[in-house]
Amino acid sequence: MQSIIKTFPNGKRYGYIYESFRDGKGKDAVVRKRKIYEFGDLDVLAKEHSDIKAYMDEVKARLESEREIIDIRLDTSKLITIDKEHSFNVGCLYIKKIFSDLKLDEYLDSIKERGARKYQYSLSDIVLNLICMQTLDPGSKKHAYERLEKLIIDNDFELHDVYRSLDVLSEHSDEINAYTYKRIKKYLNYESRIYYYDCTDFYYTSLTEDELRRSKKSKEGIYAPLVQMGILIDEKGMLIGMVIFPGNNNEQPSLKALEVNIKDKFNIDNVVICTDAGLGSNENRLLNSINGRAFICTHSLKKSKKYIKEYAFKERIIDAANNDHGSAWKILNGHENEVYDVSSLIKTYENCFDNKEKERLEKIILYKSRLVNDDISADVDNDGEKEKTHFEQRLIITFSLKYYLFQMENFNEDLSKARMAITGEIDVKDAPDKSFKRLLKKMRYKKVDGEVINDKEIVTEYKLDEKVIKEETKWFGYYAVATNLLDDNVRDIIAINKERWQIEYCFRSMKTMFKARAVYLSTQEHIKGHFEIVYLTLNIFKIIQMKIYRHYGYGNKLVGRLTKDNPDKEDITPYKIIETLRRMNITKLECENRDDVYVPAFKRTSLSDALGNIFNMSFAQRAILGKRLEKLIK
Repeated sequence: MQSIIKTFPNGKRYGYIYESFRDGKGKDAVVRKRKIYEFGDLDVLAKEHSDIKAYMDEVKARLESEREIIDIRLDTSKLITIDKEHSFNVGCLYIKKIFSDLKLDEYLDSIKERGARKYQYSLSDIVLNLICMQTLDPGSKKHAYERLEKLIIDNDFELHDVYRSLDVLSEHSDEINAYTYKRIKKYLNYESRIYYYDCTDFYYTSLTEDELRRSKKSKEGIYAPLVQMGILIDEKGMLIGMVIFPGNNNEQPSLKALEVNIKDKFNIDNVVICTDAGLGSNENRLLNSINGRAFICTHSLKKSKKYIKEYAFKERIIDAANNDHGSAWKILNGHENEVYDVSSLIKTYENCFDNKEKERLEKIILYKSRLVNDDISADVDNDGEKEKTHFEQRLIITFSLKYYLFQMENFNEDLSKARMAITGEIDVKDAPDKSFKRLLKKMRYKKVDGEVINDKEIVTEYKLDEKVIKEETKWFGYYAVATNLLDDNVRDIIAINKERWQIEYCFRSMKTMFKARAVYLSTQEHIKGHFEIVYLTLNIFKIIQMKIYRHYGYGNKLVGRLTKDNPDKEDITPYKIIETLRRMNITKLECENRDDVYVPAFKRTSLSDALGNIFNMSFAQRAILGKRLEKLIK
């Protein structure tokens, strides 16, 4: 075998391992070389390994030591052993590798030594197995326990140990999460100053309520017992902390509760915390204006004071002498010397017939910024009593043509349905209140003059509510952000706020990929312990995701679909990553002459190869010996 570094015309360096082989027989045989391992972009690899040459030699040595020509004998007349598992998932070994690299196994086992609880099982083994099952085959804890034999890793505990471990996780979740985040930053070698916070809820099909599960309308529109979760993530999308609270509680105090919890574990001063408008209460803004902390939160223009609304719709700068000094708006991303206000931008777009120019105009964002000095009502002393206090903040108002067109398109669909409802083509009674029904005004009058004898003589008709339509459409395209970063560049603040989608992605991943919403537990401790498993699962998966993105040269911040330059290679998405892990099975052969041979039972892809390269642990060989697996399982 030979390690080779190739430099391409664009200056990029890629590493490979080749082996020699004889092609043909006898005198016609030719010695050729074939690629058996690909390291990828060495500039990317250098971020993970300081000495690239030493790492390449290490991989080459491993491949040489694993290489072995074996003979196996199979008796086709014999049946496989009854009640014995023959197929195992090895994707869990990548999870185990990160679990060990973060030293979570050591930390979890230390909890037993430090705590007052007495238990005999290994907490780290149970947590690792539950994380693997939450990733590879999510379901109830009983479901996970019954399918543990599908994992190649060891497990030596009972079902009751699993439930008891959830109590321990619930009790120590804050310190586990703080430790995990510190290890993640060191492991991935990055620092973060931007944090994002948001809340979601998880509903239960059971109608049983307790102190934690409280009935309220969920985000899906279902009225049922809920448990709410708030999570704090950094700008790379890694989870920092979590808080679980009753389903009918106001979500605004949860941010303060979480900040107090994690502040005891590590320093969160001099950071920027970004939230949506629902969490941008006066108390939260004040909380994140001390100790060097800053806030960025979306701001509701509709609920603003009159002078703010007037400022938002102000198109031109007119002085006291009635002189027009031009547009009140600035352009964030237009051409040099290009000037627009909202009405002129919309008119220019509507009169444009060049598709490329229209695409450019859609990307334009107008903005204006001003200081707001108001007395606000807030619980300053944290004594439950609100009082007036003077507070200075900066308000940035934007208008996005793309956002305006998106809202207008959706509105026109509802408006069309409302007109159909007026003519009787659509039944208004079956429509939800927040649909096109909001655009209609209900009119009731007597069928004939004179005294009304019964309800049948009253006619109900609908017409468009022009007042509602005018009020709704005037806000299309507008967006506002409040912050106490008074001197920072507007472009930077807007860019930070735009990344809030990452926290929504976290919630979506929990509910869809990892099935966190299928909670089959009843006690508060077990429920919180379950969410701790989901929390750790998502963090470990994000590390795998980030390493794959780095491997392909996309950095460590992107989430979603990644199309590589090479058309022969597949697209990378989070769902493809997790499906690759779930399908990565090997099958044990029952040979006549040996008992330690496994063969891959999955489709080899460039993504499965990438995982093998990243973790220096491939399972795509034609045969895998048990002695090699034993080293990885330990």
